[in-house]
Amino acid sequence: MRKYFAFIVCLVLMAGCEEYFDREPLGNPVTEDFYESLNELQLGLNAVYNVMADNTWQKCEWLFGSGPSDEVNRCENVSRFSPEGEIMQLSYTPENIWLLNRWETNYRGIFRANWVISNAEKVTIYEENIDAVNDQLDILGQAKMLRAFFYFNLVKTYGGVPIKPEVLSIGGGASDNFIQPRNTVDEVYEYIEKDLREAILLLPSIDFSNAIGEASKVTRGTALGMLVKVLAYQASPGISDPRWSEILTFTDHLVNAVPVSVEEVLHMDELYPDETLEEISSRLLFRETLDPETLFTNSYSYSLSDDYDLLWHQEGEDVPEWMFYVNHRETPDGSVDVGSGFSEDLCGWSGYTANAIQPSEYLLGLEGGSDPRLKTSVIVQERVIYIGTYNGVIYTERLGGGHPGPTKTHSHKWSTLDFERPLRTADNGKNFRIMRFAEIILFHAEALNETGDPKTAIDLLNSLRARARKISQDRWVDINTQAVNDLQYGTYPEVRDKIWRERQIELNCEFDRFWDIVRTGRAQKEINAMNSKVGEPAFTINFIPGVHEIFAIPQNEIDLSNGVITQNPGY
Repeated sequence: MRKYFAFIVCLVLMAGCEEYFDREPLGNPVTEDFYESLNELQLGLNAVYNVMADNTWQKCEWLFGSGPSDEVNRCENVSRFSPEGEIMQLSYTPENIWLLNRWETNYRGIFRANWVISNAEKVTIYEENIDAVNDQLDILGQAKMLRAFFYFNLVKTYGGVPIKPEVLSIGGGASDNFIQPRNTVDEVYEYIEKDLREAILLLPSIDFSNAIGEASKVTRGTALGMLVKVLAYQASPGISDPRWSEILTFTDHLVNAVPVSVEEVLHMDELYPDETLEEISSRLLFRETLDPETLFTNSYSYSLSDDYDLLWHQEGEDVPEWMFYVNHRETPDGSVDVGSGFSEDLCGWSGYTANAIQPSEYLLGLEGGSDPRLKTSVIVQERVIYIGTYNGVIYTERLGGGHPGPTKTHSHKWSTLDFERPLRTADNGKNFRIMRFAEIILFHAEALNETGDPKTAIDLLNSLRARARKISQDRWVDINTQAVNDLQYGTYPEVRDKIWRERQIELNCEFDRFWDIVRTGRAQKEINAMNSKVGEPAFTINFIPGVHEIFAIPQNEIDLSNGVITQNPGY
């Protein structure tokens, strides 16, 4: 495990300095003389990562990303009139506490990243110390990528949001710059893109053959994958857009190791009209001016795991499919808070009972419910399910009742298996996953179809379906691995619909479904289809087109800004 590794080091260190980094009205700047060494800069970066380990931040990910979508229903034990229930059914007001929680936790990450970015240049490093030079660039790159990630969460949730200055002046005088008006959606996306493109130049690559646990640390591949996603959220399916070609360039690099150049990464003409490459290089702390023709070659070894059904469990943690996740661990005495709570939020103490949201009947019925990816993810009562492997022996268990809600299901992806939690405490070691290589393959297929190559797009989808046929029947006694046939070639709209369906099945219950159906303009159609399946008004989602594609700005933020921050239409 390399010295940069973020979370095992990060959260232990943060136990001693958490009080220091929490002296913030959501982020007062630290003292100017704090950052004097790489170790202090690393502490600042650890504080950025620590935001994502917080249970409130993680709860917002599943509550907003899956909660109001067609793939889940709320459970009966979560009142439709509770703050969580109102988000899940899109019946909230701007006073809902979870709107504020999501706003605050992501801005907390931004403020902390700003500290690192604005102070990185203050650390004096001698050029002959190559390792220290590289570490400084790496830390700066990680902070930029994480800042972009937090802004991406905000812009897809609220639309245009305030871009906060890197250096804050808080005191109520003429120089006070804490309160900022909302930027436009385009301005926020441009800011995100610049951070990601610069992070790609700064960050190292990753070799999975000797980098166990490295997927929890941001690398060049993470930033490239996130840039692909950010570009896809700005492009519109079926409409000519140069972003589709750019997505194709970057996914071709990640999937097929096709080289990309510094010039292609930066997109200089459009994004940097007022800055030269020499100025960019200096601002990013490079010792020499970057060469626009420099190529990034095959610097990643991402690949699909053979075991789809294990990806979200301990046996599938350190595999080269994961590009980004939050690393947790179980501690015997519970003295350091490095455990995961989201599994208990969603599956209860037993690990096999839905507790807040559960896969919908609509999701369960896709493809007749026969796809092994659904059969091993969406679990119903009286199923014989896989609960872990111990000393080489596979253990299964017949699932009983006790599932509250209209569909009586739970997602096995959210469960912590028996042999993964020997302490039986809430402080379990289940990692929180964010991005994996299969999603890049799906974006690659989408870009191929959008740029005129539907045949190769189908070939890529079939590689995912071939993996589904490898799910072990020793672990799952009632699956049919031959239920997934290869898809046939077709026209652009036919292939587009197949890509979207494949995304729905492959990425089921991975906290991204709501954003995906909004991105592709299908939210009303898909949510209405789910509502008709559920058939119970108490569990339907109240999606209003033109309003619910984004959420309300927290009323608290509008009030604190004295109206400088404005509300979204329809609220």
